[in-house]
Amino acid sequence: MDTPQPIKNKEVVKDFMNTLWVKRDLDTALNYLAEDINYYGVRNESHGKENYSEMLKGYLSIFNDVVVDIEDMVSEKNKVYFRGSFTGILDGNFEGINVTNKKVSIRFFDELEIEGGKIKNDWDLLDDLGLMHQLGMELKPMELAH
Repeated sequence: MDTPQPIKNKEVVKDFMNTLWVKRDLDTALNYLAEDINYYGVRNESHGKENYSEMLKGYLSIFNDVVVDIEDMVSEKNKVYFRGSFTGILDGNFEGINVTNKKVSIRFFDELEIEGGKIKNDWDLLDDLGLMHQLGMELKPMELAH
């Protein structure tokens, strides 16, 4: 009996996350992506495998000792929804913040669309405000920031 597609899709996501963040093997992780992948994040978006790859390469270069804990994962038809936490040490420059060597931990929620066993669309929500606060940034009203 064939494995149902939602279960196969969950395995694609788990394998991708493990290959990228645990093994830190970007070249192999790229095999899980469609050529025309789209990324929609809190602060940016990218289109195409090359742009997505550059974004991932950037994150891999500045965060070390990463632990990604997927707490819940649900798959329906061709979509996989999951939430969890990301913990890592910032040892590179990030968004104008110099190296801090601080351990940060943020919560995230992702929705991935899988087509033909490849990740086609990635909608990513993460606690950017919590991350910036942990890195020592301060939130100010716009009129005070100028």
